[in-house]
Amino acid sequence: MRDYLVLTKPVIVLLILVTAIPAVLMASREQLDVIVLIAAALGVMLAAASASVFNHLLEADLDQRMYRTRSRPLARGTISKSAACMFATALGIASVLMLLWQTTLVAALLAVVAILFYALLYTLVLKPNTPQNIVIGGAAGAVGPLIGWAAVTGGLSWSAWLLFLLIFLWTPPHFWALAIHYRRDYKHADVPMYPTVHGVAKTKRMIFLYVLAILPVLLCFNLVSDTSQWFFAISMVVSLYFLYKSWSFLRSNKQNDLSLFHFSCIYVLLLFSGISIDQLLMVWLQ
Repeated sequence: MRDYLVLTKPVIVLLILVTAIPAVLMASREQLDVIVLIAAALGVMLAAASASVFNHLLEADLDQRMYRTRSRPLARGTISKSAACMFATALGIASVLMLLWQTTLVAALLAVVAILFYALLYTLVLKPNTPQNIVIGGAAGAVGPLIGWAAVTGGLSWSAWLLFLLIFLWTPPHFWALAIHYRRDYKHADVPMYPTVHGVAKTKRMIFLYVLAILPVLLCFNLVSDTSQWFFAISMVVSLYFLYKSWSFLRSNKQNDLSLFHFSCIYVLLLFSGISIDQLLMVWLQ
């Protein structure tokens, strides 16, 4: 059971769930349907888990060549590829059925697109062929808010797309900070990650630029969305500190510092949890 849980990449599932819930709350405004919220959360979790298992399945041979991933269940052979395929398919079907049952067709279709995008386009086409793999492929991990918003309204809004864009811009600096640390592992496995192709110095510059690009998007989000002044102030302070961390990493001589990667995880949790808390407090105080 533990191996099956590992295949779902639970930390990534948690991050995607945290990004989807604020969209449900914002789209619901004062008429939150708890059933829809639960169904959307389960649908997003199941879709993310399905895509992760398919990713493990398609990268089993690659994982055997990398030190960081050689202990994964499929790489070790503790779970068969056929069992993993059935598990991933069952998770995907469950996700679509859950979203169709209690939310909307648009939300279910977005879940299907996200699974196929990550499992097929990113894993089979982008990752082995271009150093821009995580830039383009990051769109799959940013679909959570779109699914959450569509689960309530059956459509999308500027707020939903800005939430999507925040995660889309956050993903490259988050992943590249880790890729710098494991760049020799990726090079040994012949995977064209950005640091192995363009070098550490250029990757650091790109990390800083992507974090910098988050700030105007966050500003636009606060302007067009119904958020409080308190959230605006706190979100900008946390984002400026993220920018400071990326600038310090750019200016330092360190090449294996994982502190930026760890803070990027904390940052996205703080930002999107903050949106959820802000929305709940606004309803409660009215």
